[in-house]
Parts: sequence; structure tokens; C-alpha cells
Amino acid sequence: MKKTILRFLGRHVYGTFVPLPPNDLEGAETYLETLWRDAPTHVALMHTVIAVVVFFLPPFLLLRPKFINRLNEDERERFLVAMMKSAIYPI
Repeated sequence: MKKTILRFLGRHVYGTFVPLPPNDLEGAETYLETLWRDAPTHVALMHTVIAVVVFFLPPFLLLRPKFINRLNEDERERFLVAMMKSAIYPI
């Protein structure tokens, strides 16, 4: 279960911002899983929390009821710009 959630978040959060074809997203998909295996717990936890926040952030920044995995290319670009301009981005 944990592995599935980490891969889902990796694919849809990190994979959203990596300009790769969908079949080349293995590195993004396994990023959090690798962190939990190799990095200190506090580092893996922080990256996981940030991924969860970013996943649920689009409805608030774009004012549309869509999570990051349902955004089209134009919406992803607007979300990224809005996220970088927001006060929470430095976190």
C-alpha cells in the first residue's frame, strides 16, 4: 500500500513537472520510494508531505475542482506559475 501511494504521488507530482514522455517516468515514479529507502527519515517525510500538499493544491490556486493528475497541459502550466508566485512556495 505504501509503495503504491508513493509511486502514485511520484508519478503525478514529480512526473507532472518533468518534461518526459509518459513511458519514461519511472525515475519520477520511484523518487519517493527511493528516498524512503536511502535518505534519512526526516528528508523522505518532508518530500512526501510536500508531494501530498502539491497534489491537493490545484483546486485552491486554480479555483477548479481538479487535482494535479487531472490537469491538462495549459492548467499544469498555470498551476506551476501560480504555485511559484504563492507565499507557500518557499516551504
